[in-house]
Parts: sequence; structure tokens; C-alpha cells
Amino acid sequence: MKIGLLVIATDKYSRFIEPLYRSMKKYFLKKHKVTMFVFTDKNLAPEKDQKVIYLLHKPWPFITLNRYAIFNQHKKELSKFDYLFYIDADMLFTGPVNREILEETVGVAHPAYYGSSREKYPFESDRRSTAYIGSNEGKTYFIGSFIGGSGKSFLNMSRILSQKIKQDKKNRIIAIWHDESHLNRYFIDRPPKKVLDPGYSYFEDIRSSFKKRISALDKGNDFKKDNTKKFVRLRDFDWETYLRLNPELRKNWNSKIRAGIHYLFFGRREGRFVGRK
Repeated sequence: MKIGLLVIATDKYSRFIEPLYRSMKKYFLKKHKVTMFVFTDKNLAPEKDQKVIYLLHKPWPFITLNRYAIFNQHKKELSKFDYLFYIDADMLFTGPVNREILEETVGVAHPAYYGSSREKYPFESDRRSTAYIGSNEGKTYFIGSFIGGSGKSFLNMSRILSQKIKQDKKNRIIAIWHDESHLNRYFIDRPPKKVLDPGYSYFEDIRSSFKKRISALDKGNDFKKDNTKKFVRLRDFDWETYLRLNPELRKNWNSKIRAGIHYLFFGRREGRFVGRK
């Protein structure tokens, strides 16, 4: 079978392509023909089982929000594969990943919320968003770092999610956890055939008894420093999203002023980028 592994690695994330590729060769579906699709803004010399596709870098969260639209744009080539999987660039395969993932649709239970009560799940609560999830919906919170399924199902999911995200953008809404919020809405409407345990998205700072198969990398201080430099011009500032992230600021008519001041002094320091495309 032909397997496609999709990675978005623009800007500084391009440094993670090589270690991810090496770990893929060691652990990921070794009995099958795997092609890594690398969407990047760097001029890379691909390996024989890599396909490099140029992608213009955009600031977070737009680079991640656009992922499904990107896959949808390349559906003609991607449709040639039996199975397609997306993985975050800053992940590594750290244990065998085999046929257990070859299902029609596959999701991973988020390690930070696994075993937690439903009310702790950070679902989108704004009814204006197409990612909205009601208080009586959702038994599992899924992480967006590793997802996949059959080629047909994955591309159908990408088409639907890109449409939902486009509709939110049109209405000037950004879901609270971006593409992950939309993924969780999708999995409520169309439950994945296979739910993988948190060992398929393992974080060292979260205690887990599951076997490590896919692990998150520590990106280091360089990325933390970069986050503090992100700045949004006030005319592009997404007031509503920032106020939803900081509801204590919504007290009176000048809440926009409160939000702007709060962002300038605290939001940038926390690495939050809340701007409109």
C-alpha cells in the first residue's frame, strides 16, 4: 500500500524535517511504501521518498489554520495514496507505528485531557463558530498533532474542514484552538473509526503510562523568544477573539481598549498572536 505522511515545516520549523524523516524510516509503517510530503518555504534537496512542495510561510495561527486548505489544494496528487497521515513537524516517531493505524479515520486522544472530566475539555464554546461544541457533546478531546485515515476519508475531511474554517474567517472568527477546535467538531459529527491512546502524541511533561510511539520535541528557547516578538497592528487586532480568551476584560463599553492594553503588556509576552489575516 502507498502511504503519504504530510508535514508542514516553514520558517524555523524546517530544522525538524531531518530528525522526523529519520524517525519515520526507523519506526513508521516499515512494511509499506511511505512518501513524506514536506510543505516548506526552504529550498531543500529531497530524499527519494520525499516530495517537497513550496509553501509560503504565514504567522501563527494562520499557518496551522490553513493546513486543510493546503491539503485540499493538492488533492489530485494526494488522492493517489491509499492512506494519508498528517504529523506536526516538531514530533518524532519514538516507537513502532504499524498496521493498527490503518483505519478509515484515526484520531489521537489528547494527553493533557485524557482521563479528565468533560467540563475541562477546551472545546469551542462560541456559537458563532462552525467549530462550536455544546455542553452535552464530546466524550473525547482529540489532539491535532497526528491524524489520518484512508486517502479518500482524509481528503474528504480536509475539504469539509477547510470550508468550515473559511466560513469562520468570513465571519471574522478564529476558533479558540484553531484547527484543533474544528477537528474536534468534525470528530463529533463523524467519530473516528480508531481512537489512538496518548502514546501517539507523548509529551515528556505530562505523566503517562502509555508506550511512547510519537513524541513531542522540546523546541527550546529560540521558539519561546520568537513568540514574544510577534506583534499585531491594532487595525488588524482581533478584539473578539482576544476578549474570549480573556473574559475578565469584558466589563464595559471600553472593553476593546482594555483588550488592546492587556495584549500590549501581557499577550505578546505570553506568545499570543491574535490577529486577522
